[in-house]
Amino acid sequence: MIKRKSYFIAIIVFILAQGLNTRQLSAQELSNTESQVSEFANFLYRSDDRLLNGKYYKPAHFFALGHPYFINDEWQNATLYIKGITYKNVLLKYNIEDDVIILKAIYDRRIAKDILLHNKFIDSLAIGTHLFHNTANFEMSENIGFAELIYKGGLTAYVKHSIQFKDELSERIKNGLYLDPKRKLYLSSDSLLYPISTKKDLIDFFPERKKDIKAFLRKNKIRYRKANTYQLVNLIRFCDQL
Repeated sequence: MIKRKSYFIAIIVFILAQGLNTRQLSAQELSNTESQVSEFANFLYRSDDRLLNGKYYKPAHFFALGHPYFINDEWQNATLYIKGITYKNVLLKYNIEDDVIILKAIYDRRIAKDILLHNKFIDSLAIGTHLFHNTANFEMSENIGFAELIYKGGLTAYVKHSIQFKDELSERIKNGLYLDPKRKLYLSSDSLLYPISTKKDLIDFFPERKKDIKAFLRKNKIRYRKANTYQLVNLIRFCDQL
């Protein structure tokens, strides 16, 4: 058990240490950094009953055409927010097929392990400019897992990312393939998450503003089902200001 604990602490310490600035650190900064690294390592090690899922991550369809990860299949430099503590420069992948977070752990600068994290202990995470909230921690009736926050005003809007694997066999495809990623808009109101899958859903959410919303869509040449995130944000902002 001690050996296993030391192993996990070592790999997590290395993960966080490699994200530190290469400039010379002061004694106080070094002390703070060591404390944070040790805290994160110990937090991660409290395996099955804390953050670690207790097993290494193995892709379900490793040889498939395409991948199940957010943006791309490269390791993303991200920030994790766990129980009020911020951990920066963490290498991870967000699997939008299974809605799980995979941490890249490197031991002794040679051995890499992909560790599956416990979703319920993650408050949120940031990948580049994309901020995801864990709706499992919300006091809401519906849990949609990790959802990207795209707008916050009088209304709060989230996008849920997902992808589907298709078990297809052909001359070109030998091990199945991943279809195009999908997004689904949700509006948060009165401790509820409302799915907005169609233009009709949006109008039903603002029934008294039906003409205004249709006019905005026409003026800005927005086809709801094909709207990009920028268009969705502008649309929700417009609705919020009505």
